[in-house]
Amino acid sequence: MDESGNESEKKSSGGRKLILLLAAAAFILILVAGAVVLAVLFYLGVFSPTTTVTKRCTTPAGFTCYDYNFDGSGNFNLDLGQAIGRDVIVTGMGCEEIGQPQPIAFPNQVLIESASHKSVTGGDSGNTLNCCQPGSGSCRTHFAIGYKYAGSNENRVIYGDASGPLE
Repeated sequence: MDESGNESEKKSSGGRKLILLLAAAAFILILVAGAVVLAVLFYLGVFSPTTTVTKRCTTPAGFTCYDYNFDGSGNFNLDLGQAIGRDVIVTGMGCEEIGQPQPIAFPNQVLIESASHKSVTGGDSGNTLNCCQPGSGSCRTHFAIGYKYAGSNENRVIYGDASGPLE
């Protein structure tokens, strides 16, 4: 009887060791998988301050952000498209990170023909619009665009939002 009791303890002890070994292996596997997931997320730039803001630009119907970016100095460079059925002259722009901006007159007004696009800030426009702090990594801003129909003196304003990394 002494021997059979001893055998039972050996089997029980071996089973416990196997369970502990499997639990340790599972724990190590979970740690390695977590490290791999974190490495992939860092590689994709998920934790980078320059990519925490999604690049997005919204305008009212009839207008579009054909192309845009924020340069390293925080300037908003906008190629504005319009399809409202009439030629427009962009007279100014303004931007605010918080609150509603008002357009400030441009030194160079920009004519955008119907169903086309043109740089209104940056590019070959000769106009600059600083919306963000340099070195901040990214920018979110509200903007206002002052315009009038070609051949008219009535000033109009549209509002939009833009966000993206400083490039």
